[in-house]
Parts: sequence; C-alpha cells; structure tokens
Amino acid sequence: MAERIDAETLAVFIEDAFDVLGQWERFCFNLKPTDSNDSFSLLMRCAHNLKGSAGLAGFENLHHRLHAIEDYLVKLRDTPGLGVVPFDQLVATLLEVEKEIHGWMDRLKDDPDFELTIDSSGVEAKLKKISVAEATAPTPPEAVNVDKSTSQAANQLAGQLAGQTAVQGAGATSQNLTTPASEIAIGKQREPKNDETLRVSASKLDRLIQLVGEISLNQSILVRSASEQTLDSHKTRDVIDLNSKLVQDLQDATLDLRMIPVEGLFQKIERMVRDTASRLNKQVKVERIGDDVALDKLIVEGMVEPLIHIARNAVDHGIEGLDARKKTGKNMVGCIRLSAEHTSTGVNLIFEDDGKGIDGETVFKKAVQRGLIDGNQELTPGGKLQLIFLPGLSTEVSARRRARVRPPRKARAVAAEVQRMAGQVEVHSEVGKGTRIHIALPTNLSIVDAIVIRSIGGLYAIPNRDIAEVVDLRDFPVSSIDGDFEKVFDFRGRIVPLAEVDYFLSSAAVRAARIVMPTKPGRPKPCLIVKHHEDLIGLSVEGIVGQQQVFVRPLLGHLAPVAHFSGTTILSDGEPCMILNLPELARQYFTSQ
Repeated sequence: MAERIDAETLAVFIEDAFDVLGQWERFCFNLKPTDSNDSFSLLMRCAHNLKGSAGLAGFENLHHRLHAIEDYLVKLRDTPGLGVVPFDQLVATLLEVEKEIHGWMDRLKDDPDFELTIDSSGVEAKLKKISVAEATAPTPPEAVNVDKSTSQAANQLAGQLAGQTAVQGAGATSQNLTTPASEIAIGKQREPKNDETLRVSASKLDRLIQLVGEISLNQSILVRSASEQTLDSHKTRDVIDLNSKLVQDLQDATLDLRMIPVEGLFQKIERMVRDTASRLNKQVKVERIGDDVALDKLIVEGMVEPLIHIARNAVDHGIEGLDARKKTGKNMVGCIRLSAEHTSTGVNLIFEDDGKGIDGETVFKKAVQRGLIDGNQELTPGGKLQLIFLPGLSTEVSARRRARVRPPRKARAVAAEVQRMAGQVEVHSEVGKGTRIHIALPTNLSIVDAIVIRSIGGLYAIPNRDIAEVVDLRDFPVSSIDGDFEKVFDFRGRIVPLAEVDYFLSSAAVRAARIVMPTKPGRPKPCLIVKHHEDLIGLSVEGIVGQQQVFVRPLLGHLAPVAHFSGTTILSDGEPCMILNLPELARQYFTSQ
C-alpha cells in the first residue's frame, strides 16, 4: 500500500477527509429533534465524499468499509422518525462513528499500510442499532472498479483542489488535533512534523504572486538606476516609496495565509463538553459567539489544549449536578459560553460557565497554607483568584458554605501555554454564580509592532501589545517606602509600584542589594505602564530608542527556559536583539512581594 500511494496524494486525501469529518461533526451539533429525514442530505454527502475520496486515493479496503457505513446511513435516512432510538442516542452514535473514522485517518496519516487492517464491524453494529430494528448487517460490497465507482467523487475532489491549494506549513502543527481529551497533557512539546499542510484559497496565492511580480519589477528599475547612477532622481525615490508599500502589503498577505477562523477550535471544545457531560450524566449546552473571528493557525492550535482543560474542569467540577442545580434554583441545563472578539491589540477568547464558581478567599488561604505566598500580603479579590495559576495549587480546596471548588487542574500549565502564545489570562468568578476566564491573544506570532529600549547598556525590543502606556516619571511624584528599597508613584490618583527593568536584567549581586539605578538630572525618565490582571506596575527604563516592526524568532538552546525573554529579533541596523517579556516581569514582581 505504501509503495502505491505517494506522500502528496496521502496528504491531500487526509486533509480533505478532515474537512469532511468536520462537516459531519457540525451536522450532528446542528441536528434537531424536529428535523425531517431530508436534513440527512448533508450527512449522506459527507459519507459519499469520504467513500469516493478513499477510492480515488487508492485505499480500496477503506473504500469498501465506508461504502458499508454509507449503506446504513441510507437506511437511517429512509427510516420514518429518524430511526428507532431516542434523539440523544442518535446524535451520540453519529458522533461516535465520526470519532472512529477520525481515528482511522489519524493512523493513516502516519502509516498508510494501516488501511489494510481497518475493520468497520464495530461502527456498523452501532449504526445498526439506530436504523431499522430488524435490519441485518449488509455484506460488504465486492471489489469494484474504483475508477467507475468514484468518478463523481473524483470530479468533486478535483474541483476542490482547483479552488484550494495545499501549501506546506513551515513548522506548523496539524490543524485537526483529534487527540482524545483524556490523553492530552499540557506542557508536553509536540513533535514537529515536516509534511504538514495548510489549505489556502487560490485567490490568496494569486494576490501573493501579483505582489511579488510588482516588487520584482520595481527591483529591476532600482538595479538599472544604480547602474546609471540615477538613484537620487525623483522617479527612483517614487519607486522606493512604492516598494515600501508593496512590501507591507506582501507582509499582510503572507500573514493572512495562516489566518483561520476559531470555529474549528470552538467545535472541538463543544465536542469535548458533550462527551464529558454525557459521561458524568450532566446536562450542559454550549453557546458559541464569534466563530468567524480569525487567528494565526499556530495560535488556534496552541489554544486547543488550554481550552480543553478549562472546559473539562468546568463540566467536571464547575457545573453542578441536576439535584444541586435544582436546589439553588438554577436552570437544569448548565450553560457554557465560548466567545471570540476582535480588539485593538488582537483577539479576546472568553470562556464562561454558570456553575458553582471559585472562592478567591479559599484559594488565598490554601496558597498561604502551602507557603506559596505571604499571609500578610494584601490582594484584591481578583488578585486572589489569579493565585490558581501558582505552581502547586492544583488540588481540591473547600469554599464557603461547604461548596466544593477545585481550581483548574494544571492551571499553571494552562497559563504557561497561553503565555507561550504571547497571551494573557485572567479569571473572574463568583461563588454560586459561575466563572469567566478571559484570554487575550495576538492575531499572529510572527511580526509585531515594538518599541526598542535601552537597559544596562543593551537594546531590547518590547511588543506594543504588552504596554498599557508610556509616561515620563518626571511628571509624576515618586515616593519611597520601606526605606529606599521600594518605590511607588501617584499615577492619576492611583498608587502604582515602581521597578527598574534593569533590576530584572542585572546580576544576582545587584538584585540582592536591590540597587535602584540613578537618574541623570534633566533627562527624561521613560516608564512603561504594564497591566497585570487588575493591578498596574511601572517599569522604568534608561531610554527609548525608537519604534519598529520586528520579526519574532523563537528562543533556542540554553535561552529557551529564560522567562524574561519571549524571543529574539534583528533590528533595523542589523544588530540582534532580545524581546523582553513584560507580562512575566510584572508577574514575578507581584508574586514575590
């Protein structure tokens, strides 16, 4: 089998199959008890396309297995009343069949020879129960001429390939992460795959080709101007200005190739919620808002595991059982709301549930009991809730009024994964009312607007999204507390702690002595205002050099574990530069006080 199917054909087939199975899953989510049998046309089309694509790719055994599954779906469609089982069981069975086929595709992606061992008897048995009661399992069809039986599917697949091109994703992970929730472990680095693909519309590629052509034309003009020594001419300056705009357009068009809607991410979470609620005998509905909001493919994939853990804990420990919800006067059906919205700095993902909530006071006491924070430390109610992200605070704690509240398991790993995506996470909760988790994310991880600062004689880049405001400390009165070791300033009526960026980047001896770098008289003292949950902190720097767009490169080798930095880049003068992680500096400050 492996010798007869080349890698490119396999990649196209798997990508197409994942798309079709996504449509299958959406059909199950949208199916209603009042729908007629005619509504099964979409499901039939999914099964038929899968069967045809398998035959076209050369997977004869899979083609026959899918043919048998399609026969059962035909019987189900033709059965009055949508079969002989309750509606919930019907939907659950169809989702189980989709999950089984999805598993086959996952195996085929890594081992095409697995196709020879595929056995659909279990799937057929499940479909038999929800079709005509007295039906007997059909005999798998005999071997047929693949070219004749799949001509219609071949034409359809060819049309899809004409409108959508498979483009190799540089370092991308699979768009269809189908690992069961029980097997996902946050914090484990996924192994990179070299043959990943990303579907891109042909119109986007046409736009790229057009931009590259225009830039190449302008480049030829500049080369000729250089040879004729006319680079200072008005015409040449116009070409340079035009090229700058074209390069910006090329950058935007290139980044747009990786942008995908969050619909697939939300669909995975909804599927996990349904499965978990069914296992726990709970009734939970999922509301989705903003499915069409787009994010970088890497960010969407990186958020699968954190959201799965958040959602699983919401269903498992947040949403009460039927009896408990009845006693508190809540709707018998719990509600989880997933929403996405554009902001000026990126995209907000918001996860809400109407469960029992988390008691911040209980979380605070548990953190003190375990020695994670000082008991004399004063925190706002919101600040106490953020303690669930501290390492070592992932076991069950008791809340007020005998309510049992468990912070999300591996909450610190969830926060770390969000931080790896250059995002920030906040928790808002009220006991008895529910929990709201707010995740702020950038739209892409590759190119960001940043300011360049000077600190300890070196230059560092800081993404604009991490800065709430830049002020001059000469305009705000600075006061000392605890001798000269701690400083605060009055920021428009709000007392804000002040720290030096130099302090975090200096040697251990300087940090131990808590030395505050002196300010030269008359020189502006820039201060970066950084928001950490509900708190603000001012981080002063030696100076601000300028602002530019930077291309973010990941940290490698011994620098990878250094939390102070989020990446590296090359400045406009060609010099290398580290990218500072201001949210991490702010977190370290507040958790160490």
